[in-house]
Amino acid sequence: MGRLNTACRARCVLRAALTALAGLLFVPPVVAADARFNYLLHCSGCHIEDGSSSPPDVPDLRQSLGYFAGFEAGRAYLIRVPGAAQAPLTDAELTEVINWMLGNFELKHPGAPLFTVDEVAAYRQIPLYDPEALRASLLAPALAQSVADDRQALQQLGRSLFFDTAFSPARNMSCATCHDPARAFVDSRNLPTLAPVSLGSNGVSFGVRNTPTLGYVALTPDFARDGAGLHAGGLFLDGRAPDLVSQVAVPLLHPDEMAMADAAAVLERLRQNPQYVQAFASLFGPDALQDAEQAVRHFSTAVATWESSDELAPFDSRYDRYLRGEYTPTPQEQVGMALFFTPGFTNCSECHQLENLPNSAGELFTNYRYENIGVPANPLLAGRGEGPSAGPDLGLAANPLLGGATAMSAGELRGRFKVPTLRNIAVTAPYMHNGVFRDLRTVLLFYNKYNTTTRQAQVNPETGQQWAAPEVAENIATDKLRSLFLTDPQIDALVAFLNMLTDQRFEN
Repeated sequence: MGRLNTACRARCVLRAALTALAGLLFVPPVVAADARFNYLLHCSGCHIEDGSSSPPDVPDLRQSLGYFAGFEAGRAYLIRVPGAAQAPLTDAELTEVINWMLGNFELKHPGAPLFTVDEVAAYRQIPLYDPEALRASLLAPALAQSVADDRQALQQLGRSLFFDTAFSPARNMSCATCHDPARAFVDSRNLPTLAPVSLGSNGVSFGVRNTPTLGYVALTPDFARDGAGLHAGGLFLDGRAPDLVSQVAVPLLHPDEMAMADAAAVLERLRQNPQYVQAFASLFGPDALQDAEQAVRHFSTAVATWESSDELAPFDSRYDRYLRGEYTPTPQEQVGMALFFTPGFTNCSECHQLENLPNSAGELFTNYRYENIGVPANPLLAGRGEGPSAGPDLGLAANPLLGGATAMSAGELRGRFKVPTLRNIAVTAPYMHNGVFRDLRTVLLFYNKYNTTTRQAQVNPETGQQWAAPEVAENIATDKLRSLFLTDPQIDALVAFLNMLTDQRFEN
């Protein structure tokens, strides 16, 4: 109906449009010869055949239709009519009338899209005299599209920031340096030596824990107590970042990682890039790069939004394809699957199953809780523990959200680390929070040692020596670790099943 400048005119136009279309509902049914006939019968009382107005308060349809057809909300607005027991025109007939008008009137929007019968049918179901429903239905399509467009733009910005080495002092390190998308989002620099931790931007500092994968990371719940009253969720292996947005900024400013001096240094690097300046203003507002702390928050939000995309969580492994009927597991994989999901046989699913039922679509293979499974210290990381002293890595007890040093004295928290997802586990070595094991089969043999006293089972195949003592000996979850002793063929079957959890792009 043209872009109206005043609310008064808008009301007049709406009233006139309703008057023009209301005749569709309150005249006897007819058998229409064609769209033009129906127009003459139902609309020409207010609008002459060329679409121009007759009474002075009736809108000119040549303008109205062009505006409606060219604007998503307007397309809905045009054909909303009050409900009635019997409409004189069917959805198909009304669609023909509208499209005939679009094709025969001089429009402000040449080439405007035609209406479909489905559109007409859907729009006619919305009560015209319900102002709130009308407003919501008018705004919903535009808002939904706006949100989708903004999210896509935000993901693109986040992806750019993730790969940009500008956010390290020497411009030599990005998020992708330690989370390489080509290697399931772990540190590809660790190959072939499988170094347990990552080298920082300064070239001399190392982290203190194994770099976790970012695959499926956005599905991690925020740090809290779950329904059973146990700590769960959060980011990092000790849950120190309560949510994904909070996590992104930590390595950005950590002196042993990307090592930006402070938020102001990040802001300065953002301002140096005109594309970032434009994108931040568009997505976060004109003042997005005025405050340093706020800029880092926006940076983190963008990266976290990209990390929430399907690119990091495709659910397309052989296991997912099997659930969709697109892949038939080998006999060995079937045995491994049965072993994995059978409580009391392996107990794997007690910690590595989130859904209520085995073989559920979208399974993330972790309950996100924290456990101490008696992992030995990694000799390569001696003296690099977390906490006030460079002693044992105390895991959850060192989480500052739980009180820092005070919480470290709580025995029930010591040595607990978040149960990792098993998705892509076959391609994200080394393993455990400290990278102490290099091979996936070694990890399974480590679990198996709790189920027998035989000499062979007590030897670490990677060292040829007995399994080292736990780094934190108290509060080991022996009740969850003990199950039936597994034979070598059963271990191999479990490895085969775990290989099924590899995303399709990493399978080779």
